[in-house]
Amino acid sequence: VSTLDLIAMQRHLLGKAKLSGLLKEAADVNNDARISARDVVMLRKLILGTDSEFSHSNSWRFYSVEGTKEMYEIADFRDQMELDWKGVKIGDLNLDYDPRRAQGRSSRSMVIEVHDEQLEAGTQYRISFAASAEMKDLLGYQYTMRFDPNQVRIVDIDETSVLPLSKDNFGVQDVDRGRLTLSWHDVAGDQAAVGSGEVLYSIVVEAKANTRLSDVLTLSSEITRAEAYNGDNETMDVSLQFIGDGQLARGFELHQNRPNPFQGRTMISFNLPESQRAVITVYDVTGRSIQRIEQVFNKGYNALELELSEVAAQGVLYYQLDTKDFTASRKMTMVN
Repeated sequence: VSTLDLIAMQRHLLGKAKLSGLLKEAADVNNDARISARDVVMLRKLILGTDSEFSHSNSWRFYSVEGTKEMYEIADFRDQMELDWKGVKIGDLNLDYDPRRAQGRSSRSMVIEVHDEQLEAGTQYRISFAASAEMKDLLGYQYTMRFDPNQVRIVDIDETSVLPLSKDNFGVQDVDRGRLTLSWHDVAGDQAAVGSGEVLYSIVVEAKANTRLSDVLTLSSEITRAEAYNGDNETMDVSLQFIGDGQLARGFELHQNRPNPFQGRTMISFNLPESQRAVITVYDVTGRSIQRIEQVFNKGYNALELELSEVAAQGVLYYQLDTKDFTASRKMTMVN
């Protein structure tokens, strides 16, 4: 089963492409005789490896060809009888368990771009995963990310993305063993457009030893198969491409706050090439300073949680990072 099956289930629930026949039985993951959002949740957990099996159903169920009976009672067995049954792979809505009926394989591929980094032990880094080329018809994607847990550890996952992601799109049950899984599809069952260089998500890692990011990070199909899907329902390969020297190692970076919009509290993060004094200032649209924080920050990744009173600010705000060599600002929105 894969994210492509989730897409088919989502489209059925939205009435965009109804499932028929025994495919409706295959979509009934929790075996309650209906298809619901609960089936979507349970199937995603299996894809991500959060669950190793279906809790309310066998992996395969068998039905009579003539209907949806799972049992056949023979009251008087006297003559030779022929009973036709059909096996249904639960959750497999595109029938790719059978190579003869699997979806086509695209010559296109989805390449995910990461700036390479020279990591120093004890320093935290924010690693952004971005699309290396424009894609106008992305239906979904999935993979397992492998990293060396003896060299780095994941501190945080930032779902801020050009696509609507949440913590439910990630499987974190094996991060201590160096495996993070991801599965995304559009909840509206539509195609998504992603521009070249647009960030898909980010992670914050802490280096346990001096190493290079490209030596400890890779994509695999170990738990969740590495693949993506386009508007023609074709399956594409997914690969990871490291480019240049790390942007964070060369200089400064001010990230978008999260959450955004926010109510009262939000997190602002940034990177510094070395430990130094810096100032974070929050302004309203008139340029009035609302909050100012000045201190010595660490080399690498830094994060501050800001708490703004509703009286002090509402609507569009700006925050600015200032050091002796660098200034950058971003916009954020505070709501009631």
